[in-house]
Amino acid sequence: VFNVGNYRRSRLGAHQTHEFFDPKNPAGASARRELAMEALQDMLGWLRDSGDVAIYDATNSNRERRAQVREHCERAGMQVLFIESRCDDAAIIEQNIRSTKLA
Repeated sequence: VFNVGNYRRSRLGAHQTHEFFDPKNPAGASARRELAMEALQDMLGWLRDSGDVAIYDATNSNRERRAQVREHCERAGMQVLFIESRCDDAAIIEQNIRSTKLA
């Protein structure tokens, strides 16, 4: 599993301000894009060297980002499957935040 959030936390620290995630912040957007591409390249390298299946765990919530991921993977000879999960259960969302974001 290549989790972009883990890349961000390990390279930039666990506590980013909300400004970092603001879509209107070009520096934050650039940093997030670079980390996402770093994780993607690491995943593709792992698949080329020894892996059979990898999970690229990232927020790929727009067509442009998904197209980038698909293009990089297909150029490397990899098949791509996007899986999207959705949860609107408030209790599950709160538990997820408490267990992953506040730790």
